[in-house]
Amino acid sequence: MQHLGGQHCEQSLEIAAALFHKAADQGFAPAQEHLGECYSLGKGVVKNAALGFEWAHKAGEGGVLEGALAVSRTECLCLYWLTQT
Repeated sequence: MQHLGGQHCEQSLEIAAALFHKAADQGFAPAQEHLGECYSLGKGVVKNAALGFEWAHKAGEGGVLEGALAVSRTECLCLYWLTQT
């Protein structure tokens, strides 16, 4: 988190995303949520909505409410647009 906010070190979104990825790969749900946000917004990584959704979903399964809410919002939007055609 220090690289993300620039606390006690130079801010580097790329380093923050890499550290989130390392922790997320080990199943740490809060890191999965942060990594999902990084991918969704293109912070420190190439923007990729599908990977953002995937990591948010994993975070939600791991008990992180923000990850579950992000997935729910995306699923609701998808269902809305599917019913409008």
